[in-house]
Amino acid sequence: MRLTRCILINPNLDKELYLHQMMPPILTCIVHRKLCSSPFMDHWSLRSFSARLIPLVYSQYGETYKDIRPRVTRTLRDALLSKDRPMTTQYGAIVGLAAMGPLTVQSVLLPVMRKLFNRFNRVMLEATSVLRRVEAQHCIGALQAAFGTYLRACSSPVLAKAILLEEHVKPARAVLSASGEASLPWTPPNSHMALFL
Repeated sequence: MRLTRCILINPNLDKELYLHQMMPPILTCIVHRKLCSSPFMDHWSLRSFSARLIPLVYSQYGETYKDIRPRVTRTLRDALLSKDRPMTTQYGAIVGLAAMGPLTVQSVLLPVMRKLFNRFNRVMLEATSVLRRVEAQHCIGALQAAFGTYLRACSSPVLAKAILLEEHVKPARAVLSASGEASLPWTPPNSHMALFL
């Protein structure tokens, strides 16, 4: 993935011909169920790093290939909402959707975020396996980070007009109550945030 990033940021290479060959490995490294020989190895960093490549692809080819964003969003949404997917895949989908920006978090993650928080918290309480607890903990952390970027975008005077709509206040309040005090560091002291509190 580091090589893919180097190729993407190199202005001297014509990458457009190879875009269809670069996207499948990026998405595989984000949502594949098993990326390491041992589940205790750090595959979380690989998933996060790969997710940060998606905005690089959009910034260069989003105007030329308008179907990239919807296709990637659909792939990540399906990976997140599918009940038979492991938490490692769901973690990758969360960080991938969060990397796509606050509007994607608002449209895809926010409506299901409270349910996901509750599901992962239930795994944390009921799981007897240390591995399952670690996976749930990573998923909760990724959800908190995604919600935090959304809250920061809501506090921006420029982005707040595009993001803060009355229909999103109720789900955001529900997520804020489900995430508890963990979201407080993400909430800036700002007049826009009064809608959520």
